Amino acid sequence: MTYTIQELSGGERSIVAICLFLCLNKIDNFSFFFFDEIDAALDTIHRDNLSLLLKELAHRGTQFIITTFRKELLEYSDNMYIVKIVDRESYISKGTKNEAYEIISIEEKHALEN
Repeated sequence: MTYTIQELSGGERSIVAICLFLCLNKIDNFSFFFFDEIDAALDTIHRDNLSLLLKELAHRGTQFIITTFRKELLEYSDNMYIVKIVDRESYISKGTKNEAYEIISIEEKHALEN
């Protein structure tokens, strides 16, 4: 069965895009990726699998900067940076895994309330 990209769900589109990036990485080994909420449309199982895959690629020398509001990608992360907006200005500071989990827990709680 063949689908157009418009017929796929958000999660399915994300998986296709991730596969494309990883295939390109196999052809020409990129040393660095920046993903902005790459996991936003994925369910928990796919976020867990993505996290393991990215960790494996990181062990092979590929570096990743990933923004996320999901806890699954934090588990295998080496460094955390916290971005806060105060008076319409962004501030970045080195954070801990516990701080990141706390922020994500607060965001998840707010999402459930809305």
